[in-house]
Order: sequence, then C-alpha cells, then structure tokens
Amino acid sequence: MLDRKLKVGICGAAGRMGKMLVQQVVRTNHSQLCGATVIENDPSRGCDAGEVAGVGRLGVLLRPSPVDMFESAD
Repeated sequence: MLDRKLKVGICGAAGRMGKMLVQQVVRTNHSQLCGATVIENDPSRGCDAGEVAGVGRLGVLLRPSPVDMFESAD
C-alpha cells in the first residue's frame, strides 16, 4: 500500500477518455491529479480539469504544455 498519493498527469484531459480518466483519479483514494493537458487551440484551455470532467473544481488547469505536468507526476 502507498504511504502517499500517486501523482497522476493526464494528456488530452478534455476529450472523452481524458474526462473519464480525471473522474477515475478523483474516485481513487490513493491518487491525485497533478496536471492535465489539452491541445493548443482547445476551447477548454485554462479551465479547471475537474470542472470540465464534471467532478467539481480541483485546482488543476488545462494547459497546452506537458512539461510542468511531467515534472510533477509520478
């Protein structure tokens, strides 16, 4: 068992599969969303990933660059 939460980053978080993955990360007690990306011209760019996925505000903004996400994710 983990003694801390697994930090998960999701690429394409505004798509159908990405939204589902965000929902699953939120539902899993031993994980937390640390970053989420979208393509440069996605209309949800800058929005909260949890709100886009329908699970409420998570404080993780959808960004086009994955660099920060990859640095903070496990």
